[in-house]
Amino acid sequence: MATFNPKTTLFFAAFLPQFIDAGAASPLTQGLVLATLFVAIALCTDTLYVLTASSLTEASSSAGRAGSRSVGT
Repeated sequence: MATFNPKTTLFFAAFLPQFIDAGAASPLTQGLVLATLFVAIALCTDTLYVLTASSLTEASSSAGRAGSRSVGT
């Protein structure tokens, strides 16, 4: 899991603070919003990857079955 990866933690510790405005709302709140946004985007893209891979697997599986039928005839 990326949560326990120290490189991931260091990356976010170095990357996120530049997007936090000290004069605006609570820095903790801003950090939590940015982290939540990151998780939401990652969830969407990872879901898209899984759905694409699944449809490609089904398509290649059905193409392989169709090819094996035509070879036997």
